[in-house]
Amino acid sequence: MALAALLAFHDLGTAAPAPDRAHPFLFITTADVERAGQGIQRGGVFAGLAKELAARAETNRIEDLPPLETAWWEAAKLKPWSDTYPEVFHHTWIVPMKWADLARNCARASLVSPSPSLAPKGRSILLRLSDYTFEFEHFDVGMNYTVWGLAALDAYDILYAGFTPSERERLDRFFERYLAAVRKSDDYWIEHQPGGRLNNHYAWHKLGLGMIGVFYGRPELVERALRGPKGVADMLEQGFKDDGLWLEGSIPYQFAETAPLVVLAQALENARYPESLFLYRSPNGHSLKQSYDALVPLLFPDRTLPTIGDCYARRAHIGESPDWEVLCRQFHEPAYEWIIGDRKFRVPQALFTGVIEPPPGEPPAQSSRLWPEMGYVALRSNEGTNYWSGGGWSLFATYSGQPVHDHADKLSLILYADGHLWLPDSEAKTSAEHAFSSATQAQLNRQTLCHNTLLVDGRSQRFPGQRLDLLDFTNAPGLKQATIGDLQGRLYEGVRQIRTLVVTTNYVIDFFQAASGTPREFSWLTHVDGSPAAGSIRATDAFALPSSAPWSYLRDARSAPANGPWWEAFSAGRQIFRMDCLSDGPAEVVQCGFPRDDSAGASLLPMRLVNRRGTNAWFLAVYRLVATPDEPAGLGVAPAGPDQVEITLQLAGRTYRHRFPRR
Repeated sequence: MALAALLAFHDLGTAAPAPDRAHPFLFITTADVERAGQGIQRGGVFAGLAKELAARAETNRIEDLPPLETAWWEAAKLKPWSDTYPEVFHHTWIVPMKWADLARNCARASLVSPSPSLAPKGRSILLRLSDYTFEFEHFDVGMNYTVWGLAALDAYDILYAGFTPSERERLDRFFERYLAAVRKSDDYWIEHQPGGRLNNHYAWHKLGLGMIGVFYGRPELVERALRGPKGVADMLEQGFKDDGLWLEGSIPYQFAETAPLVVLAQALENARYPESLFLYRSPNGHSLKQSYDALVPLLFPDRTLPTIGDCYARRAHIGESPDWEVLCRQFHEPAYEWIIGDRKFRVPQALFTGVIEPPPGEPPAQSSRLWPEMGYVALRSNEGTNYWSGGGWSLFATYSGQPVHDHADKLSLILYADGHLWLPDSEAKTSAEHAFSSATQAQLNRQTLCHNTLLVDGRSQRFPGQRLDLLDFTNAPGLKQATIGDLQGRLYEGVRQIRTLVVTTNYVIDFFQAASGTPREFSWLTHVDGSPAAGSIRATDAFALPSSAPWSYLRDARSAPANGPWWEAFSAGRQIFRMDCLSDGPAEVVQCGFPRDDSAGASLLPMRLVNRRGTNAWFLAVYRLVATPDEPAGLGVAPAGPDQVEITLQLAGRTYRHRFPRR
């Protein structure tokens, strides 16, 4: 059969939904319902999840659902797509999702609750939602429609037997319009690539095509989803780096890519499709399972991922994703069982997708790691399974250049120690409904000012579009060291930068060097999640910040001169974090507050800028956890030949020496 004929559009009315199948079979099966019932009978977790599901379905009223409006589109369709993100997000995701989610909750609750009203309520909601026109056009609508379209299709599958033939025809027309809209969006993305060569939107489009193909017996749609342009096979082969990390420049966005693939894989498995997406491996060895395995080595001891790229000020336990429940049943992986158990409470989806009582699982051993393709490095003083106790240092740094959801954060670091994230990668939480397109995200969170790195001339870094330079990575007992840099001036034209990081049992060294052919202003940036406790300098001079963004977001700026070593200590609970600092000449230390959200009265995160002007600059910091703020440290920096510099550190009567590359 020719490809054109294979992918030709067919009216859904020509095929009965789910021929020769007992419903439900798509996202959950009759076996899943039976297992849920067994878990409920045992009491405990599944009984609680069923009770919560029924309560949500019963207490949320149809009358309180927002109207499915269309009038807004008359004005919106005349605007450039870049100007309509918020309203498109609201009307093509948020509003219909409330309807689809309640319909699905009612449908699923009807399977485990004796209430006779839930199934009719779910059918009523779904029939009202079926008037949705799908006429709205934008970059995002294919993904937006699928996010809630899968909930609507799940509800239809569960409640299928209760609809009359005419009602089923009405719902089939609804999903026909949905399919046409998703195909149109997918075609647009394939032709124009608005989010780059590969993007998580393709995964959502392919889920939409695949789930309709499975439900309506349309194998050509499944084929397009799996092996068509920008299909699953293409994404797995070309979209993952190192041992399975997605290429969009934001670590948490890995779930935006893989979550729809897990849903599609489960639908294919449930429908007994001849191929298993769970078992598929691309020619270069990438697989869906590998993309989840790859996340575990990134984790901080508190089971959160490094907040690299767009994260919208969220640091969630990795077990918050419902995907682990599906994968745990599929692969019986001890690490997945550990993640589920460690979260302490099960996600709602576990009722139908999870194991009733998963084994406790074994925590994986964690070590210092390098991700050379992505451009990430993790240095950890406490390795093995004891890493998860939270003791010791865990440092994460990036020299990545991956596009799409990345920030101007290159050569930045994140530092965790003894149960607390001391040096976070900062984002202010936005009040906007659509965080991606918010002013706070664009004007502040994606800018260099938010990150623990070097700012030059008060301007954000350029986006290099490629990985920067790795000069050294040492992973030896008692010494974890890495040197990353920008040797070609890709972040700032004409500026060469090198950052060397050392993690030992008792301290962390951070040495940042920069050089330029012309005088520049170098500002070393640090954000500390702790309350200022003590310090050797007092910033009492008023400091005028620029009135434009991102500077306009900062608060309470004061400055003080630093003509030699200086230190500052911060507290969090009973812990004290001390940073001892030195630069290669007189510096200006600016103390200010970084807002935790974009409200007028936002609480502030302590932020420090150390400013030096000239053609060369270096900044040295030593980080420690101390019993009292006034535990001294002696710092020294001296040349050690033409290509190296020696750092001398004196602590508690002992002298430590480290040699680093010289700029």
